[in-house]
Amino acid sequence: MNLSELLTASRDALSNTSNEAILSSLALEAERMADMTGWAIGPIDPQGKIAAVFVVLKQQARQRFEETQSPDVAQLHDALAELINAIVRHDRDLDADRGDDDEDEGV
Repeated sequence: MNLSELLTASRDALSNTSNEAILSSLALEAERMADMTGWAIGPIDPQGKIAAVFVVLKQQARQRFEETQSPDVAQLHDALAELINAIVRHDRDLDADRGDDDEDEGV
């Protein structure tokens, strides 16, 4: 599963009164992706577009949780938040590394 597929599947699962197990499996997938961000060679979301879309999805999960109090929805919400944070951290770290390289070239 890639980020786009996770987004679509999560949006669909949160929009429908679907099986809660689907939400849990999507949360596990988001957690797996968050763990894998460090392996990405380059920036994942340099313009912040992916993070913006996932923030909206996270808000949708929060609204659904407020309606249902489902622990599976809460798990998906938290996993999406961690995925967003992992992507932002990864890209920020790459930018910092590039900045250090540029400074070395001027010496």
